Amino acid sequence: MIKVLSFGCPATKDILDYNPFNNNRNYSLTYHKGYQAIPELNLLLDEIVPDSTNVVLFDFVSEAMFGTVYQNEKVTTRNFWIKNWGNEQVYTSTDFEATFGIWKKEVAKFIQYFLEKNIVLVLNSFRFSPEMVIDNENPQPTSKEYPTIEKQEYYNQFLQKAEKYVEEKFPQVKIIKFNQSSKVEKNHPIKAYSFYLNEDYYLDSFVQFETLIKERFLKDVTDYNHVTSEEEIYFQMGKKLFLFNSERI
Repeated sequence: MIKVLSFGCPATKDILDYNPFNNNRNYSLTYHKGYQAIPELNLLLDEIVPDSTNVVLFDFVSEAMFGTVYQNEKVTTRNFWIKNWGNEQVYTSTDFEATFGIWKKEVAKFIQYFLEKNIVLVLNSFRFSPEMVIDNENPQPTSKEYPTIEKQEYYNQFLQKAEKYVEEKFPQVKIIKFNQSSKVEKNHPIKAYSFYLNEDYYLDSFVQFETLIKERFLKDVTDYNHVTSEEEIYFQMGKKLFLFNSERI
Protein backbone atom coordinates (compact mmCIF):
# COMPACT_ATOMS: atom_id res chain seq x y z
CA MET A 1 0.00 0.00 0.00
CA ILE A 2 1.41 3.38 -1.06
CA LYS A 3 0.68 6.04 1.57
CA VAL A 4 -0.06 9.44 0.02
CA LEU A 5 -0.42 12.76 1.83
CA SER A 6 -2.23 15.41 -0.24
CA PHE A 7 -2.06 19.18 0.29
CA GLY A 8 -4.23 21.61 -1.67
CA CYS A 9 -7.55 21.72 -3.48
CA PRO A 10 -10.10 18.89 -3.92
CA ALA A 11 -9.20 18.45 -7.61
CA THR A 12 -5.73 17.30 -6.55
CA LYS A 13 -6.70 14.85 -3.82
CA ASP A 14 -9.42 13.47 -6.10
CA ILE A 15 -6.83 12.23 -8.58
CA LEU A 16 -6.74 9.33 -6.11
CA ASP A 17 -9.85 9.85 -3.98
CA TYR A 18 -12.89 10.62 -6.14
CA ASN A 19 -11.59 9.09 -9.35
CA PRO A 20 -13.50 6.43 -11.32
CA PHE A 21 -10.23 5.21 -12.84
CA ASN A 22 -8.43 4.49 -9.56
CA ASN A 23 -9.97 1.05 -9.27
CA ASN A 24 -6.88 -0.81 -8.10
CA ARG A 25 -6.94 1.03 -4.75
CA ASN A 26 -3.21 0.70 -4.10
CA TYR A 27 -3.24 3.99 -2.22
CA SER A 28 -3.95 5.13 1.32
CA LEU A 29 -4.79 8.84 1.18
CA THR A 30 -4.61 11.53 3.87
CA TYR A 31 -5.78 15.03 2.96
CA HIS A 32 -4.64 18.36 4.42
CA LYS A 33 -6.47 21.32 2.90
CA GLY A 34 -4.71 24.66 2.83
CA TYR A 35 -1.57 26.59 2.12
CA GLN A 36 1.96 25.30 1.62
CA ALA A 37 3.72 28.64 2.11
CA ILE A 38 2.93 29.91 5.60
CA PRO A 39 5.21 29.64 8.64
CA GLU A 40 2.59 27.89 10.78
CA LEU A 41 2.39 24.96 8.35
CA ASN A 42 6.14 24.53 8.30
CA LEU A 43 6.18 24.50 12.10
CA LEU A 44 3.46 21.85 12.18
CA LEU A 45 4.81 19.55 9.48
CA ASP A 46 6.34 17.10 11.95
CA GLU A 47 2.90 16.64 13.51
CA ILE A 48 1.02 16.47 10.20
CA VAL A 49 3.29 14.07 8.31
CA PRO A 50 3.27 10.41 9.38
CA ASP A 51 6.63 8.64 9.30
CA SER A 52 5.14 6.15 6.87
CA THR A 53 4.31 8.74 4.17
CA ASN A 54 5.58 7.61 0.75
CA VAL A 55 4.28 10.34 -1.57
CA VAL A 56 3.18 13.96 -1.15
CA LEU A 57 0.74 15.16 -3.82
CA PHE A 58 0.16 18.93 -3.75
CA ASP A 59 -0.86 22.07 -5.64
CA PHE A 60 -0.73 25.85 -5.26
CA VAL A 61 -4.39 26.72 -5.80
CA SER A 62 -4.85 28.33 -2.37
CA GLU A 63 -1.83 30.53 -2.96
CA ALA A 64 -3.11 31.48 -6.41
CA MET A 65 -6.57 32.41 -5.15
CA PHE A 66 -5.64 34.17 -1.93
CA GLY A 67 -1.97 35.00 -2.37
CA THR A 68 -1.35 35.59 1.33
CA VAL A 69 2.17 35.99 2.76
CA TYR A 70 3.77 37.35 5.90
CA GLN A 71 5.72 40.52 5.14
CA ASN A 72 7.49 42.69 7.73
CA GLU A 73 5.42 41.18 10.56
CA LYS A 74 2.14 41.85 8.79
CA VAL A 75 -0.11 39.77 6.56
CA THR A 76 -0.07 40.84 2.91
CA THR A 77 -2.32 39.60 0.11
CA ARG A 78 -2.77 40.41 -3.57
CA ASN A 79 -6.54 39.89 -3.33
CA PHE A 80 -8.65 42.82 -2.21
CA TRP A 81 -11.59 40.88 -0.73
CA ILE A 82 -9.62 39.38 2.14
CA LYS A 83 -9.88 41.72 5.12
CA ASN A 84 -8.74 39.55 8.01
CA TRP A 85 -6.45 36.57 8.47
CA GLY A 86 -7.49 35.01 11.76
CA ASN A 87 -7.19 37.85 14.25
CA GLU A 88 -4.73 39.82 12.12
CA GLN A 89 -5.36 42.74 9.78
CA VAL A 90 -4.62 42.00 6.12
CA TYR A 91 -2.94 44.55 3.87
CA THR A 92 -3.46 44.55 0.11
CA SER A 93 -0.42 44.57 -2.16
CA THR A 94 -0.33 45.10 -5.92
CA ASP A 95 3.36 44.24 -6.10
CA PHE A 96 3.24 40.74 -7.61
CA GLU A 97 7.02 40.18 -7.63
CA ALA A 98 7.46 41.25 -4.01
CA THR A 99 4.81 38.92 -2.64
CA PHE A 100 5.87 36.13 -5.01
CA GLY A 101 9.45 36.45 -3.78
CA ILE A 102 8.33 35.93 -0.18
CA TRP A 103 6.09 33.05 -1.22
CA LYS A 104 9.01 31.30 -2.95
CA LYS A 105 11.06 31.31 0.25
CA GLU A 106 8.24 29.74 2.26
CA VAL A 107 7.30 27.08 -0.28
CA ALA A 108 10.99 26.18 -0.65
CA LYS A 109 11.00 25.23 3.05
CA PHE A 110 7.93 23.06 2.45
CA ILE A 111 9.53 21.22 -0.48
CA GLN A 112 12.92 20.84 1.18
CA TYR A 113 11.29 19.29 4.25
CA PHE A 114 10.01 16.34 2.20
CA LEU A 115 13.10 15.99 0.02
CA GLU A 116 15.20 15.56 3.15
CA LYS A 117 12.88 12.75 4.24
CA ASN A 118 13.28 11.03 0.85
CA ILE A 119 9.53 11.32 0.20
CA VAL A 120 8.39 11.45 -3.44
CA LEU A 121 6.95 14.90 -4.25
CA VAL A 122 4.35 15.27 -7.01
CA LEU A 123 3.07 18.73 -7.98
CA ASN A 124 -0.31 18.86 -9.68
CA SER A 125 -0.24 21.74 -12.18
CA PHE A 126 -3.93 22.50 -11.79
CA ARG A 127 -5.38 25.21 -14.06
CA PHE A 128 -8.76 26.95 -14.01
CA SER A 129 -10.79 26.03 -17.07
CA PRO A 130 -13.14 28.57 -18.74
CA GLU A 131 -15.51 25.84 -19.92
CA MET A 132 -18.03 23.75 -18.01
CA VAL A 133 -19.68 20.50 -19.06
CA ILE A 134 -22.94 18.82 -18.18
CA ASP A 135 -21.61 15.83 -20.07
CA ASN A 136 -18.42 15.38 -22.08
CA GLU A 137 -20.06 16.46 -25.33
CA ASN A 138 -21.75 19.64 -24.09
CA PRO A 139 -19.20 22.34 -23.20
CA GLN A 140 -20.41 25.81 -22.24
CA PRO A 141 -18.98 28.91 -20.54
CA THR A 142 -18.41 28.54 -16.81
CA SER A 143 -21.30 29.74 -14.65
CA LYS A 144 -21.53 32.86 -12.52
CA GLU A 145 -20.68 30.83 -9.40
CA TYR A 146 -17.30 29.97 -10.90
CA PRO A 147 -14.45 32.55 -10.98
CA THR A 148 -14.73 35.04 -13.83
CA ILE A 149 -12.50 34.69 -16.89
CA GLU A 150 -10.44 37.63 -15.62
CA LYS A 151 -9.88 35.96 -12.25
CA GLN A 152 -9.13 32.61 -13.88
CA GLU A 153 -6.39 34.23 -15.96
CA TYR A 154 -5.05 35.92 -12.83
CA TYR A 155 -4.96 32.63 -10.92
CA ASN A 156 -3.47 30.71 -13.83
CA GLN A 157 -0.72 33.31 -14.21
CA PHE A 158 0.38 32.60 -10.65
CA LEU A 159 0.06 28.81 -11.05
CA GLN A 160 2.16 28.85 -14.20
CA LYS A 161 4.85 31.02 -12.58
CA ALA A 162 4.88 28.86 -9.44
CA GLU A 163 5.21 25.68 -11.47
CA LYS A 164 8.11 27.13 -13.46
CA TYR A 165 9.85 28.07 -10.21
CA VAL A 166 9.54 24.55 -8.82
CA GLU A 167 10.64 22.99 -12.11
CA GLU A 168 13.80 25.11 -12.20
CA LYS A 169 14.63 25.17 -8.48
CA PHE A 170 13.64 21.60 -7.52
CA PRO A 171 14.02 19.21 -10.48
CA GLN A 172 13.46 16.33 -8.04
CA VAL A 173 9.77 17.29 -7.85
CA LYS A 174 7.64 15.42 -10.37
CA ILE A 175 4.92 17.40 -12.16
CA ILE A 176 1.50 16.29 -13.42
CA LYS A 177 0.85 18.47 -16.47
CA PHE A 178 -2.65 19.85 -16.89
CA ASN A 179 -4.66 18.37 -19.75
CA GLN A 180 -6.18 21.18 -21.85
CA SER A 181 -9.22 19.09 -22.72
CA SER A 182 -10.27 19.17 -19.04
CA LYS A 183 -13.49 21.03 -18.28
CA VAL A 184 -15.30 21.95 -15.07
CA GLU A 185 -17.97 19.37 -14.22
CA LYS A 186 -21.20 21.09 -13.21
CA ASN A 187 -23.12 17.95 -12.23
CA HIS A 188 -20.47 16.59 -9.91
CA PRO A 189 -22.00 14.33 -7.19
CA ILE A 190 -20.52 16.46 -4.39
CA LYS A 191 -22.09 19.56 -6.01
CA ALA A 192 -19.20 21.91 -5.17
CA TYR A 193 -18.13 21.85 -8.78
CA SER A 194 -15.67 24.76 -8.62
CA PHE A 195 -12.77 22.33 -8.22
CA TYR A 196 -14.11 19.23 -9.95
CA LEU A 197 -13.35 18.46 -13.55
CA ASN A 198 -14.52 15.97 -16.15
CA GLU A 199 -13.23 12.46 -16.74
CA ASP A 200 -10.52 13.57 -19.16
CA TYR A 201 -8.85 15.28 -16.22
CA TYR A 202 -9.07 12.30 -13.86
CA LEU A 203 -7.91 9.73 -16.38
CA ASP A 204 -4.98 11.72 -17.67
CA SER A 205 -3.86 12.91 -14.22
CA PHE A 206 -4.07 9.42 -12.73
CA VAL A 207 -2.03 7.87 -15.55
CA GLN A 208 0.57 10.62 -15.20
CA PHE A 209 0.69 10.17 -11.42
CA GLU A 210 1.32 6.44 -11.64
CA THR A 211 3.90 6.93 -14.39
CA LEU A 212 5.76 9.55 -12.36
CA ILE A 213 6.04 7.45 -9.20
CA LYS A 214 6.71 4.17 -11.03
CA GLU A 215 10.47 4.33 -10.59
CA ARG A 216 10.08 4.23 -6.79
CA PHE A 217 7.07 1.89 -6.63
CA LEU A 218 7.47 -0.33 -9.66
CA LYS A 219 5.59 -3.33 -8.24
CA ASP A 220 2.60 -1.31 -7.06
CA VAL A 221 1.60 0.74 -10.11
CA THR A 222 0.43 0.00 -13.63
CA ASP A 223 3.10 -0.20 -16.34
CA TYR A 224 1.88 2.19 -19.04
CA ASN A 225 4.99 1.89 -21.22
CA HIS A 226 3.41 -0.68 -23.51
CA VAL A 227 0.12 1.18 -23.86
CA THR A 228 -0.33 2.39 -27.42
CA SER A 229 -3.58 4.36 -27.16
CA GLU A 230 -6.05 5.98 -24.81
CA GLU A 231 -8.53 3.28 -25.81
CA GLU A 232 -6.24 0.64 -24.38
CA ILE A 233 -5.98 2.52 -21.08
CA TYR A 234 -9.75 2.60 -20.82
CA PHE A 235 -9.95 -1.07 -21.73
CA GLN A 236 -7.43 -1.97 -19.02
CA MET A 237 -9.42 0.01 -16.47
CA GLY A 238 -12.71 -1.53 -17.52
CA LYS A 239 -14.19 1.81 -18.53
CA LYS A 240 -16.05 2.91 -21.62
CA LEU A 241 -14.27 5.30 -23.94
CA PHE A 242 -14.91 9.00 -23.40
CA LEU A 243 -13.37 11.91 -25.26
CA PHE A 244 -9.71 12.11 -24.36
CA ASN A 245 -6.98 14.50 -25.42
CA SER A 246 -3.41 14.32 -24.16
CA GLU A 247 -2.62 17.92 -25.04
CA ARG A 248 -1.19 19.54 -21.91
CA ILE A 249 0.14 22.86 -20.74
